[in-house]
Amino acid sequence: MTQTIPDFTDAEHKLVSGILYERYGKLVPMQLADSELQLDELSD
Repeated sequence: MTQTIPDFTDAEHKLVSGILYERYGKLVPMQLADSELQLDELSD
């Protein structure tokens, strides 16, 4: 079964940007990236 994960919303982008600003005291450029992960249960 394939499920898609939604992209980040504008509110989420602003939240992360604000957290990074609080942490580093300056604007930190963010770059979105795609990755492919396969999550399977391990069987013994």
